[in-house]
Amino acid sequence: MKIGVISDTHIHGSIKTLPKGISEHFTGVDMIIHAGDITHPKVLNLLHKIAPVKAVKGNRGNEEKKLSRTLPSQLILKVDSYNIGVVHGLSNDFERALNYLLYKKLHLFEIANKVLFKRLKARFSESVDCIVFGDSHVPLIRTVNGILFFNPGAAYSTKKRRASIGILEVSKQRLKTKIIYL
Repeated sequence: MKIGVISDTHIHGSIKTLPKGISEHFTGVDMIIHAGDITHPKVLNLLHKIAPVKAVKGNRGNEEKKLSRTLPSQLILKVDSYNIGVVHGLSNDFERALNYLLYKKLHLFEIANKVLFKRLKARFSESVDCIVFGDSHVPLIRTVNGILFFNPGAAYSTKKRRASIGILEVSKQRLKTKIIYL
C-alpha cells in the first residue's frame, strides 16, 4: 500500500487547488494521511479527490475550530500487520515550549528529539510500529526502539524552508518512507 503523507498545510482564504506538486506526487496513492494544521476544510476536499483521507486536528486555535469538532486528536490505522499512529504533535504548550527551547534556541537536537519521541509514543495506549506527526515543519525520518517516526515537514514554503510532503510504502516485509521536496 502506498500512502501520501502531508502535514501543516496552513492554507488561508479561498483555495481552488492544492499547492504545486502535491497532486502530482500523490497521484496513485491508496490513502492520504494528513497530520494536522489543515486550517481550511477545502484542503481535505481536494485531497479526497486524489484518494481517501485520514486526518487529525492540529493546534492552530481558531483556524482549526470547525475542523476540530470533526477530527480526532490522534488515531491508529491498521495497515497490513502494522499499527500506524497519527498525531499532530506534542500534547500541550509546556511540551511544545520545552521542545522549541531545546531544539531552536539551545540547538540540543538529539536531546530535543529524545524528548519528542518519548512524548509522541506516550500519546498512544496501543503499541505502534510507526508514528506520523507534524507540527515542527521539519521533515524527519528516524527509527527509535523499533518505532518509525515520520514527519513529512510542512506543505508550504517560506524564505527559509522548502515545502515538503512524504510517501509511506507499507508491505508485509517493511515500512519504507520518503520525503519529497516541492
